[in-house]
Amino acid sequence: MEHYSVLKKEAINYLIKDKKGIYVDGTLGAGGHSLSILKNLDNDGFLYCFDLDDESFKVSTKYLKGFSNYKFIKSNNSHLRDYINSNVDGVLLDLGLSSMQ
Repeated sequence: MEHYSVLKKEAINYLIKDKKGIYVDGTLGAGGHSLSILKNLDNDGFLYCFDLDDESFKVSTKYLKGFSNYKFIKSNNSHLRDYINSNVDGVLLDLGLSSMQ
């Protein structure tokens, strides 16, 4: 089943205000939002991707191929401050039902 991110364009347009900024996708899932964020960042921008599901990392790796300015973090997004020591410019949390689960 192909994953489709609802309101992806709108979410990314509101999220990214600095193409060199630091952003968080707190619910990585299949990587649809992360891919869109990375496509809208300069090489100096950075993305942290949070998820607890190992399958999410496997699936999203295919989508994020070719980008090096991101980091996977296997943790719940509620622990964001434990992993990120710098200011972030924006956080995206897709709190809808996961089609993969």
